[in-house]
Amino acid sequence: MDELTLSLDAFGPWDWACLVINLGAAFTGIFALKCWHNLPGKDTLSTISIGDAAMGLGTGLLAFGILFGVVTGLVMQGLSTSTDFGISQAHMFTAAFSGQLAAAVAMLAMGALAPRSLDWAPSVPSEEPANTGSPFHQALRGVGLGRILLAFLAILALGLAASLVWKGLHLAWEQLFLSGWAGHPPADEPQEIVDAVLKTDVDTWRFLTIALAVTMGAPIMEELAFRGMVYPGLRRLLSDSNLWTRAILWLAVLLPITFWLVAGFNLEAFAIQPLDSQTLRPADGSPKETREVLILINLLIKFKVAFVVLITSPFALGLAKLASERHARWVAICVTGAIFSAAHLSPSAALPLFAFGAFMCLVRDRHGLLACIAVHAGFNGWNLVWLKLAPNAATL
Repeated sequence: MDELTLSLDAFGPWDWACLVINLGAAFTGIFALKCWHNLPGKDTLSTISIGDAAMGLGTGLLAFGILFGVVTGLVMQGLSTSTDFGISQAHMFTAAFSGQLAAAVAMLAMGALAPRSLDWAPSVPSEEPANTGSPFHQALRGVGLGRILLAFLAILALGLAASLVWKGLHLAWEQLFLSGWAGHPPADEPQEIVDAVLKTDVDTWRFLTIALAVTMGAPIMEELAFRGMVYPGLRRLLSDSNLWTRAILWLAVLLPITFWLVAGFNLEAFAIQPLDSQTLRPADGSPKETREVLILINLLIKFKVAFVVLITSPFALGLAKLASERHARWVAICVTGAIFSAAHLSPSAALPLFAFGAFMCLVRDRHGLLACIAVHAGFNGWNLVWLKLAPNAATL
């Protein structure tokens, strides 16, 4: 609360304008969500083959997770050796933009070699002529100012709701930590890109590189990867009639995640305090009940291997049964949103990013991939402008 009070005290005219306009747009987005829900049309089953779905899923993940990082690192290394002053922020974002373009080109190349591996067209049929012609032309006809605005306002509403939920969870987590019942919560800090934008003047080459990476490179690369390849691939594979195909896919997703969670578990937060030899109470003065809970937690951690082997596999089979043709779309939407959120490595923005990533799958289904790119670019540009005009309000 003290930080919030200090931020409000530092507000200027642009900060108040940012707060009023964004809150107004977010509340308008509530009605946009209602309008979106009432739009005509019914989503159809995916017609992509298993082979195309697997190629698209693999290409999207490899392009975003590996190729983007490799090219960015190579370009950054080349730029750093060409100057005596080391790597600058402008070089960093120039390298990032180069990596984004390389990943996008790789995905477009795969889409040219195997056209169905990159899904451009909307999957919700309508009476408009947007569902005729090639998939790219269908996506092109799906772009419209009214559609973009409706999706943009809906995303603002979802983002505000998810941010408020995170703030509440973080506050509760802090109180539990102060009471000794939970580990230290992650820092409630903005993404690194936000800090870079705040420290860069608009009239510099550095800011231009940031703007290119944020408003062009990121929307194109991320939408091609997540909504163009990963989401359609997951949806097709999860809706396959072969139960074992779905079970293997779930195991491939759940086992690495489970091992990662177990390996990264903060054991220091659950260290068992020794007993005082005279009082037979914890030496740090904490309640005896707290120590008993910590003993139980540590006991559960010791059985992590059994948890992975005995619990994860049946759970995967159960989810595979759930992910039938009826549920595959919604499971794929949630998984895509979760991967999109995790890829940004920002705990404080995890819930808003999940909401954004999941809703953009619905935008792709209704209006096509080009509409997703346009909405994503507009959303990033909107935030970029307010970060420069009203940094105090934009970073609340």
